[in-house]
Amino acid sequence: MSISKEHITDSSSISKTFSDWKRKLAVQLSRESVGGISEGNSVQVFYAGDQAYAHMLKTIAAAEKFIHLEMYMFRSDNIGAKFAEALAERARAGVTVRIIYDAIGSLGASPMQWGRLRMAGAKVIEYRPVRFWEKHGGILGRNHRKNLIIDGKFAYTGGMNIADEWSAEYSGDKAWRDTHLWLAGPAAADFNQLFLDTWEYATGEKISNIPPAPVTPHNMRCMLIGSQGIGTRLHIQNLFTYHL
Repeated sequence: MSISKEHITDSSSISKTFSDWKRKLAVQLSRESVGGISEGNSVQVFYAGDQAYAHMLKTIAAAEKFIHLEMYMFRSDNIGAKFAEALAERARAGVTVRIIYDAIGSLGASPMQWGRLRMAGAKVIEYRPVRFWEKHGGILGRNHRKNLIIDGKFAYTGGMNIADEWSAEYSGDKAWRDTHLWLAGPAAADFNQLFLDTWEYATGEKISNIPPAPVTPHNMRCMLIGSQGIGTRLHIQNLFTYHL
């Protein structure tokens, strides 16, 4: 049986049309909450905390312009100390370091940790402090994000907080198994915008985002959806049913 050239062309055209339609639908479902879909990204997946932390710390050490960290749980333990020192070192070197930690998630962290970071030049913000008389304070509306953006070129996200619980080196067989991602490319600018939106909410300071990083040799397509409260959960759930 032979397949005509016209048949191949028609099938390719239909496939492209269907793919374009799915992407448009996905963007509509997401309400374009951050930046839609970006092409040309590289992605690496981590399942072990120690591997993810080593990769993150290495990228932090190479930061040249800025480091933005938005973290639910940033403990003052062994892993926390490593990150605090790495961030402080970059701040002392003149790199802009902005940190947002959640007041409940990081409740047990030592105030001295934040003090040392501030003394090094980092800008540290407590997200929704448990002080009802303060603006944006309270118990509800926690920030469960675990995002790290470096120079607008690289971003990390996933389920790993900065704490010994995810480290086999310090927790042994009791270390939690989780999934974390590293990505390079245009999607990093979307993560950065998400951070800047939170920063503006918490501080009132508006900071302009940087242009997206160039595409990478690996043409991975990414979409970032920033959930806030329960309003966007249905949209995120619907997106799981679509292959982008």
